[in-house]
Amino acid sequence: MRVVMFGYQTWGHRTLQALLDSSHDVVTVVTHPKSEHAYEKIWSDSVADLA
Repeated sequence: MRVVMFGYQTWGHRTLQALLDSSHDVVTVVTHPKSEHAYEKIWSDSVADLA
């Protein structure tokens, strides 16, 4: 199945990882732009970095 994935922060990261580990074809990933906020850098996994 071809998948377009929308996600952000840790839950988006975990969802994308599960999709990549499956037999699905992830064709597009949409997420928020990178943030300069310290909270997001420390506590959130980056969907963009994983994509």
